[in-house]
Amino acid sequence: MPVRSPIKTPGKGPTGPGGRRPRIPVSHASGLGGWVPPDPALGSPAYVRKSGSDSNGGTSPADAWLTVNHAAQTAALGSTVYIGAGVYRETVNVTITPTASLPVAFVGDVDGSFTGDAGMVQLTAYTTSDTAAPSATTLLNLSGSSNLTFQNIAFVQGNAILVTATTATSTGVTFRDCSFAAGRALTLGLVSVTSAFGRPLNWTFDRCYFMCGSVNGNILVNCTLGVGPDYDVNVVIRNSVFVAGDSNVLRLAAAGAGAGKGNGIHVWNCSFFGPILNSGANISTQFPSTVYNCFCHNPTTTVALVASSSGMIVEDYNLLAAGSTVRTNVTAGAHSVSDGSYAPLVHFGQERVWGGSLRPFGEPLASSPLSRFGNDGSQTPYDARNGPRPAGILAPAVGAYERGNNFAKETGTVHTGSNAISIVGDGFQDFDFAVDAGTVTVSVYCQTDTNYTGEPPRLQILPNQEVGVGDPYDAADAAGVGAFEQLQVTIHPTAAGVVTARVIASDTSGTAETVFDTWSIA
Repeated sequence: MPVRSPIKTPGKGPTGPGGRRPRIPVSHASGLGGWVPPDPALGSPAYVRKSGSDSNGGTSPADAWLTVNHAAQTAALGSTVYIGAGVYRETVNVTITPTASLPVAFVGDVDGSFTGDAGMVQLTAYTTSDTAAPSATTLLNLSGSSNLTFQNIAFVQGNAILVTATTATSTGVTFRDCSFAAGRALTLGLVSVTSAFGRPLNWTFDRCYFMCGSVNGNILVNCTLGVGPDYDVNVVIRNSVFVAGDSNVLRLAAAGAGAGKGNGIHVWNCSFFGPILNSGANISTQFPSTVYNCFCHNPTTTVALVASSSGMIVEDYNLLAAGSTVRTNVTAGAHSVSDGSYAPLVHFGQERVWGGSLRPFGEPLASSPLSRFGNDGSQTPYDARNGPRPAGILAPAVGAYERGNNFAKETGTVHTGSNAISIVGDGFQDFDFAVDAGTVTVSVYCQTDTNYTGEPPRLQILPNQEVGVGDPYDAADAAGVGAFEQLQVTIHPTAAGVVTARVIASDTSGTAETVFDTWSIA
C-alpha cells in the first residue's frame, strides 16, 4: 500500500470542532493489544534495579534497591515496586502486610518506562548460575501476605515449589502477564495455595504461561475442611497457556477435617497442552469448579477432566482433543466438542515450513475450527496477548488466543497503486511506526461492500504510556457505500517511541469484504 504525505483533508461534512469528528477514547477493557501498563501507584513508587543497592532508599531509579526480596520486606503499603530488566538470582520471602485499601504491586518494567532498564525481568531459583544446582527454597513465599499483584515477571522454579502460600492464608493475589517455568522439582508443582475454611482465596492468574509436568499439577489448591457451610475458594484462571505433559494441570485437594467443604477453580479461555483439572475427594458440589471456552490438546493417557464424584466440575464450550476417555464423573457440556470432529489446527512453529510469519504457540491457524467456536460469557474481553476477544465482534475463538492480524493482500479493489489489504467478515490488523514528540496525524482509506453490517470499520491508535499516547479512533461514517473514505487520527506524543495503529472490521454478516489502503503518517 502506498504511503503518501502530506495528508489531505477528507471529504466529509464536519461533525466536530474544526470539521473533524471527535476522537472518542476506548476503554482498556475492550482489549486493545500489547502490554497494558499498571495503574499508577497509590502511594510513592519504589524501584529495584540490577545496578541498585539494598542500602539505598528505593525511592527513585537512581536510588533503587538491588533485590526483589528486600523490596518484599520493605516496600510501603499502597506502593508499586518497579523492577528493572535483568536476572534476579534470589528467593523471595514476602513479609509486608498489604491491605485491600493499600495493596502492593511488583511490576517488571519491561519497556523501561519507570526504571530506564528495558527487557525481560526474570526471578530465578537458579541462584548461582543457570548451569549450577538450583536452590531448594521456595522461589516466592507469600508467608500469609495478601493483596499483592505480580506483573511482567518470568519465574523459574528451582528444587522446591515455585510459589507457596500454605503456612498462612494469602488472599487477593493476582499474577498477570507472568510466566512460570518448572525447574528440578517436577514432582512438587509450581503453585501451591491453601484456603482458610469458609474464606475465598480470590486469586487470579491472567494472561500467564506455565510449563510443568508435575504429578501435582501446575496449580494446586488445597481447600480446608471445617465446621460450617460449603464455600467457593474462587481461584480464577483466564487467557493462559499450560504445557503440562502427562499430568493434571490444575488440582483440587482437601485439607483438614470437617463436613464443610470448599471448591471453585474457575477457568476461562485457556489453552491446555495436557489434561485440565483433577478434583479429589471431599470437594464441594455446591460450589463447583467451572471450565469454559478452553482448548485442550491432550495426547496422553490422563483424562482431561476428572472429578471424584459428579457435580464437582461443570464444563461447556470447550474443544477437547483428547483420548477415548475425556471425562470422569463430569457431564459433557452441551456445546463442547470431544469426538474428534474438529481438527486441532493451531500454530506450533510449523509456519516456518511455508515461510509464514511466526505466531504464538497455540494460536489458531487461518480457517481453524477453533476460531469463532466458543462463548466466553463476556468474562474476558481480551485474549492472552490482550488483543480483543473476539477478534471482531462475532463469537470468540476457543482457548487462550484469538486469531489476530488476519487481513490479506488485496489486488482487485485498491484505492491507489496495485496492492491493499482486505478481510472478509470481522478482524483486525496492526501496524507499528516510529514517532517523535510533537503532533502526528495518521490516515488510511477504507471501503466496504454492500453486505457489510455491524459497527463501521475504524482506525484506532493503541495506548502507549511510554510515549504519552491515549487510545483515539476514527470510524467510517457509513458502511457498504462501495467508495473509499478516509479515516484520520491525530495524536500528540510527549516522547519518541513506537506507536501501534490498528484497523478493524466489525462485519457481522461474515460475507462483507473490507479494504484498507493508502496510509499516510505525517
